[in-house]
Amino acid sequence: MDAQLPPRAFSLRGVLIGLAIALFAVVVTAASVYIRRPQVEKMRQFLGAGAVQALQLGTQFEIGLYVEGTPVAAGDVDWTDLSGSPGLGLFRKALVSDGHFRWELQEQESLQSLELTNPRYAIVKISGEIPDSPTSVAAPLEPVQILLELNSGWMGPLKGTGAVPFTDRVRPAIRNFIDTRKDANRQHGR
Repeated sequence: MDAQLPPRAFSLRGVLIGLAIALFAVVVTAASVYIRRPQVEKMRQFLGAGAVQALQLGTQFEIGLYVEGTPVAAGDVDWTDLSGSPGLGLFRKALVSDGHFRWELQEQESLQSLELTNPRYAIVKISGEIPDSPTSVAAPLEPVQILLELNSGWMGPLKGTGAVPFTDRVRPAIRNFIDTRKDANRQHGR
C-alpha cells in the first residue's frame, strides 16, 4: 500500500521568494564590487589620468633605488623588475588608492625639494601595453615615472611638482615591499 504523493507544483509564493533571493544576491555583489574598488579621484587630479591608468594596467613595473644621500638627478639607479612579483597587485593598489594618502598634508612643491631627514628615494617606472580586452586590442601605455621617498613615506611625480605623504599604515608596507623585492632579486641574481 504505497501511497503516491501528488507531484509538487511551484507556488507563486515560492517563485517570488526565489526571485527576491536572486535579486538580493545581485545587489550585494554589485555593492561589494563598488566598495572594494579603489577610489582614485584625488590621485587622478594629483598625477593625471594617464599615470593612474598606468598604475592600474601597466605590464612592466620597475623600481630604481638611489644611493642614500645622493640627489635624485645625479644618483646611479639600481633597477629591479617587479613585473609578476608576488604582492604587486597590493603595491599597485597602495600607490593609486586615495585612502592610502594624507591629502590634507599635500605639498605643492616637488618631493625632491622638501626638507626630509635622511631621504631614501626610489623611482617606480611603469610601461608596457594596456592588456587586450574583448572590445579593443592592446595599446601602448604612456611610460610613467613616480618618485617615492621611503623613510618619511612621500610620493610625487618624478618630473613636476607636488608631493603627498602615505598614511601611517601604508608607509611601512611600501618600504617593506620594495626592500623585500630588492633582496629577493639580489639573491636570485636578477
